[in-house]
Amino acid sequence: MKSVARSVGVQLSSLLSFIPEYKAVLDQMVIHPSSPEKKAYNTYLKGLKDDGILAKMDVLTLYNQGVSTNSEALINWANPTTLKSELKTAGTGVPTFNANKGFLGNKTNRAYITTNYNPAINGINYQLNSASIGFYMRRVCLDTGNITMGSVFGKAMIAPKLNGNELANGAFSGSINNEEYTTTTTTTRIYPGFYAVSRGAAGSFRRYRHNVPELINLNSSVIPNAVIDVLRCYPYYDSSLLSMSWVGADLTDQDMTNMVERFEQLRHDLGEKTIMILGDSTSAQHAGGLNALSQIMTDDNRLLIDVSLSGDTIAQQKTKLNLISANFVKYVDCAFVMLGLNNLQSMSTAQMVVAYQDLIDTIRTKIGNDKKIIGVTQIPCNRSGYEGWNGLNEAIRGNSGTSIAGMDGFIETANTVLNNGSNGLAAMYDSGDGLHENNLGRELIKGWYEAKLTELGM
Repeated sequence: MKSVARSVGVQLSSLLSFIPEYKAVLDQMVIHPSSPEKKAYNTYLKGLKDDGILAKMDVLTLYNQGVSTNSEALINWANPTTLKSELKTAGTGVPTFNANKGFLGNKTNRAYITTNYNPAINGINYQLNSASIGFYMRRVCLDTGNITMGSVFGKAMIAPKLNGNELANGAFSGSINNEEYTTTTTTTRIYPGFYAVSRGAAGSFRRYRHNVPELINLNSSVIPNAVIDVLRCYPYYDSSLLSMSWVGADLTDQDMTNMVERFEQLRHDLGEKTIMILGDSTSAQHAGGLNALSQIMTDDNRLLIDVSLSGDTIAQQKTKLNLISANFVKYVDCAFVMLGLNNLQSMSTAQMVVAYQDLIDTIRTKIGNDKKIIGVTQIPCNRSGYEGWNGLNEAIRGNSGTSIAGMDGFIETANTVLNNGSNGLAAMYDSGDGLHENNLGRELIKGWYEAKLTELGM
């Protein structure tokens, strides 16, 4: 069957300087990516090859294709002529393809992807004490009882968010090759990016968020004799949006670092931007049905990393930022910061400005001088501490002698229609407690964030 290029004119892959492994992938595609996209994918795959990672893979599937009319997004890049994944359902529908993003699961419809790979039968690189499975989660499912990938519950699976219906909670559970099922008991933020489990020796395995390992000493006993599925591990399903997945041999910490950096660079080479949101309950998911800004902002050509959490102070957001993999954060293109309300009753204006400046400096160090940081004034509220509220807002605006340095602009929320004229929330936008905007108010803030991104070309 002749392949068709999506770019103007037909580009013959054999005439371009692609590595043989990527040419083999293109040979399995009916509709080819555009020429710039081909270059980006070839660079990515060559990087994995040079790193020695590709040789460790039995299954490597990149769902983030521009089209999948003929299952282009289900090809096994580790061995393109075998074990193509398939869309499946145990109910009434299959996962939804999102161009350039990946596949979205559906728990209600019991939609999933099967790799058609049974490690007990098809395993080459995947062995008892050298094994890994993992994926890139682009958008997090907010339901409970989610298992995102696996073959047998508790024996070979990854569940970054097994419980909890908020971005701020949900135990990271994982297992491989039949060792005891274990769960992280501490509450953690759930971010987009890589999640994986990997075993490199008897008696120990590692769970990864991005490239940050959590070492657990457990013995493996047997390779599960069951097909590995994605967006489910029977009888559990997941409604997350995934951009890629893999099955293969053990990946070292350095391998996982390379996996993170290669894929983040691929996304950027494909034209995507990474946006980070830091904040408190005025941007985070909040009780009473208030959606997080990251849940309602447009994520076309953008990956949204939501660090914000209800109740957080400036320093607490800095702590959360420092816990995220530096290899992941350095690919952030723009960071929004809307904080301060939870410092009003415990800090002076000068202390708040110092803390805010420290956070801005920390972000700048992590993302680099060529990226953008946007300050956002605190919204109007009835919380005591007007002097601090006004003082920090003036520093964010650059109107005081202690202005915040190192930002690339700011968004005004205080002196807007949100304000009732007395620096409190206008009734139309008040959730009822005088502290939090309602969803109508949040839509306004979303619009201001997106207008700023448009202005910045993002």
